[in-house]
Amino acid sequence: MFGYKVGIISHQDHYEHDGEEWGEWSSAHSHRMGDVTKNPEYPDVTSILDIEVGESCIVVWVIWSSGDSFGCADGGCSEAIGIFSDINSATALVNYINSKDWNKDHIMDFVTPDMQEFKQEWVGWSGYFESLDSVEASVVVMK
Repeated sequence: MFGYKVGIISHQDHYEHDGEEWGEWSSAHSHRMGDVTKNPEYPDVTSILDIEVGESCIVVWVIWSSGDSFGCADGGCSEAIGIFSDINSATALVNYINSKDWNKDHIMDFVTPDMQEFKQEWVGWSGYFESLDSVEASVVVMK
C-alpha cells in the first residue's frame, strides 16, 4: 500500500453567533484541492496504486455539513476518500457515494473497477446533524 497526503484547502467564509451561551449559530465554508504528495507515515488516503511525482491522478473527496441543535456549519467538513489513475474507477466511487441513502446506511463498502477497496463502518457525513453536500473528483499532478 502507498500513502498520500491530500492538501484540501478550507476557508471559513461566514460565521455568526447570537451571543447567548446556548444561542443559535451558523457558518459557511469553501474548499479547494491543494497539493498531493506521497506520505507513507501520515497518509490521508492509502492506495494500491504507486503514483509517481509528475503523474496526473484523480482525488475523490467529499464535503459535508455538520452542526448541533443550535446551528449548522454549511460545508464545514471535508475529507479525501481515494486516489486513482483512471477516471472510470474514480467515477465509480463518486457514483457509489452519491447513490446511497446515508441516513439509513452508514457503512461504506465498495470495490472500484481498479480493485481498490473502500470500507468504513461509519462515515462522517451520515450522523444525525450531518449531511453530504458534494462529492468531488479533482485531477491533480503528484508533487
